Amino acid sequence: MKKLNIIQYLIIAGLSITWLTGCGSASDSAEKFIKSGKEFIAKGEPEKARLQFKNAIQVEPKVAESYYQLALLDEKAKKWKSMFAHLSKVEQLDPKHFDAINKIGQLYLLSGDATLAKKQVDKVLKDDPDNLMAWVLKSSIELKNEEYESAMQDVDYALSLSPTSVEATSLKAILLNKTGQPNQALNILTSLLKEKPNELPLTTIKLSILEEQKDYVAMEAIYNRLKTKHTSEAWVFVSLAKLYNLQGQYAKAKEVLEGFVNANPEQKETKMLLVSLVQPSEPEKALALLESYIQYDLNDFDFRSAKIQLLIKTGQQQSAISELEKIVALDDGANSNKANIMLAGLDMQNKDQEAASKKLDAVLSQVPDDEGALLMKAKIDVLNSDIDSAVTRLRMVLRNNPESEQALILLAQAYMSSGSTELAEDNFRQALTVNPGNTVAALFVAKGLIKENDLNRTENILTNALKKTPNNAPILQTLAQVKLLKKDWLGTQSIVDTLLQNDQNSVVASYLSARISQGQERYAEAIDEYKKVLETRPEVSRALQGLAFCSMRLNQKSELLAYLKEFTTKNPRQFTSYVIQSNLWANDKSYPQAIEVLQEGLTIEPKWLSGYSALAFVYSKQGRFEQAVSAYLNGLKVAPDNDRLTMQLASLYEKNENFFEAKQLYEQVLKRDKNNELVINNLASLLTDQFRSAKNLERAKEITQSFESATQPYFLDSFAWVRVQLGELDTAQPALERVISLAPNVAVFNYHLGVLHKKLNNQELANKYLTAAKQLADEQADESTAKKAKDLLVPT
Repeated sequence: MKKLNIIQYLIIAGLSITWLTGCGSASDSAEKFIKSGKEFIAKGEPEKARLQFKNAIQVEPKVAESYYQLALLDEKAKKWKSMFAHLSKVEQLDPKHFDAINKIGQLYLLSGDATLAKKQVDKVLKDDPDNLMAWVLKSSIELKNEEYESAMQDVDYALSLSPTSVEATSLKAILLNKTGQPNQALNILTSLLKEKPNELPLTTIKLSILEEQKDYVAMEAIYNRLKTKHTSEAWVFVSLAKLYNLQGQYAKAKEVLEGFVNANPEQKETKMLLVSLVQPSEPEKALALLESYIQYDLNDFDFRSAKIQLLIKTGQQQSAISELEKIVALDDGANSNKANIMLAGLDMQNKDQEAASKKLDAVLSQVPDDEGALLMKAKIDVLNSDIDSAVTRLRMVLRNNPESEQALILLAQAYMSSGSTELAEDNFRQALTVNPGNTVAALFVAKGLIKENDLNRTENILTNALKKTPNNAPILQTLAQVKLLKKDWLGTQSIVDTLLQNDQNSVVASYLSARISQGQERYAEAIDEYKKVLETRPEVSRALQGLAFCSMRLNQKSELLAYLKEFTTKNPRQFTSYVIQSNLWANDKSYPQAIEVLQEGLTIEPKWLSGYSALAFVYSKQGRFEQAVSAYLNGLKVAPDNDRLTMQLASLYEKNENFFEAKQLYEQVLKRDKNNELVINNLASLLTDQFRSAKNLERAKEITQSFESATQPYFLDSFAWVRVQLGELDTAQPALERVISLAPNVAVFNYHLGVLHKKLNNQELANKYLTAAKQLADEQADESTAKKAKDLLVPT
């Protein structure tokens, strides 16, 4: 199906109007360039149009329309970052340019930020309460937030302003379909299409609803009608071919694409699609097609590249190498370099980094900023842990091509390797802006959003990713996790059905079925499902944990312990079972049995580091501090540089006010991992609260500098509190205010902000936050914070 542009995607189309201001020769010249640019657009020459709009900016940089026209070109080219920059400039120059303001809102909504999108809507409706596109955008935001009733009211109001609005009608159809009224949705689309038969957005939405209903006959009829009107529109023929292929009608699909290619031999992308269609069933025919396309245009490297890729895929690597070497031998510059990069890729597959590097260096010696060579060299750098070199190369790529999806993903992975999680997440988010279907980025960002409990945005990201790869198992599983958290049992079941229909991940499907049963409190059924999973995959620890939870809900502790004992006998290296048994005994204060079962696991595997942590926990629960310390130390004898055990021991020391030992351990971890945020946070807290001195405060300031833009409130609070101690109140205040906005109900955060206002002599605000701190600390049994807050309160 044809991809919609951003406005069609959101069902919010912007209106293209002319806005010309200014006077004098510069403005007149700018107006002429803008007019010329629009004429080039009408002729279908966007690059010439872009040049004219840039000329207009050169002669008069304060005319908003020049930037707006560039934004419209960016939209068609799907250059979202550039589009946003140009629209922002328009709003800066003309705060009443409602079309630009609406489009900025659409971009925010597309990126998943409904709050910022709503702010744009409010700006428009404040001055123009009957702005059609603002009401459509407002309704779209409510649709994204699943506020269906409000969304329907607002789109109906938009339709009252313009009953034949394509954008409003499209949105209403989507809303009706979303709320289980597909037939009504189809009716209003069909009705408007009678008046406006050439409005493709209406047709594409109708097709998407019919596709959901699996009404392939109706879809086929629409595509066949479109074929007669749009004989040179590839998307129509491609969509029809995909529809036939979906129904297993390979011959018809091939016939449709072959007919289009024969009638439009210049349509390269469709030729490639025909090759992709033919390749699985007739690989030799695919090779023959590619050879014929190469003969049609001997200078087209893309077809040569596709042929080489197909040779590799069909196990004819040597033939592929021969083809590439022929291209290199021609020594024609760009194509020769591309061939060398592909040869380097084959070297990498064969684990010959040295040969790959030589070829890439040869390319970069001729073209230092060659994107393909830089990307592959960066991959080699990451493999060799040379993160600085990788980052340098990737930044060079992004400087020339800010929307390089591959560079953004590689840069994120490089930052992950170096422990810079926030930088990694930022680049993954940028990659999703470029391509919402990137599954690597979608999974990473989704997991972060799940931790933040932002389930609606998570679902949106994963759903967009599935549009690209509908059967991607990791994406489906993560989406199922989100639906389980939202208690959307039907939605989860639909994913289970998809997994089973695709004949893949039956164990995952059984696990999800168990989770559904558990969520609906059908614990006996869930236990049976979990046991099925564990029979096949005993290493699925979550199934074991789920089984334990359900058993305890049914008060079947003895049955659970018997099952776990038998499970451990059959699977002695599945250590989750030992931990669950230990926790069951510990909860009943049967500490000797809890310790015994963990020691049994440690006897089987002395390198089971989590076992030492679990053993220390049992000792701590009894108040046996020395034995808990001993458990951690035994683990550290096995793994002296293990950060997790070291941090846990440091935390235990800190809890028991052995601050010096805790500080030493945190320093050890920081030497090994200078970017460990948790250690930085805890060490900074010790330096400011337990070892406060001018020198230690400066050290705390230095190590917390990276927390200035943190979204984790505890890290941001550490950054701010150090600055409060140093008297840098102007820096600390906005940071602490952000902390309170992120986590308003944490006593110590309110205490810190209260102290800051007291230092600023804002006694009223100081009392406000100190009172909140004391109340929260009393509720949370935090005696220390409660006392400190009370001591600073001044009676009013």
